[in-house]
Amino acid sequence: MNSFYGIVLIASALVLVAQSAPFSDSKCPSICTAIWAPVCAHNGKCHKTFGSSCNLASENCLNKDVEEFTFKHKGECNETQDNICSDESEDVKALDTQCNQMCTFIYKPVCAHNGSCYQTFPSTCVLESSNCVNRSQAKFNHISDGECNSKQFNICEQ
Repeated sequence: MNSFYGIVLIASALVLVAQSAPFSDSKCPSICTAIWAPVCAHNGKCHKTFGSSCNLASENCLNKDVEEFTFKHKGECNETQDNICSDESEDVKALDTQCNQMCTFIYKPVCAHNGSCYQTFPSTCVLESSNCVNRSQAKFNHISDGECNSKQFNICEQ
């Protein structure tokens, strides 16, 4: 039983050391939890809402070539008070190239529509990742949980 507590103590110490280590250029936080805890940040030109402070730190670290976004306040940016970055902003384009592509393999299909056809995605995460990666194409909007019914909908050709 004493060896169990020893292992737990060593594991806890390793976690603390890992958490306190500063980020180097090659070790940016690239995986953040999917918990929505928005923060508003500013880059000197405009404001942008990030999903969490981890997302803000990760994007700043991974994109040293663009003007850094600095934390302004917890919560989403206020569209009526803050100058929101447009999708055409070069800084936002550079940051948005870092799309979340870390989805689980749990099959929980969703049906989505892009204005002309319907497509089944393996999960909401895959749908959102696909929309981010293919942002120059028509966005797919979540229609319903489950696979798209090929008898009822015009299915996209792949």
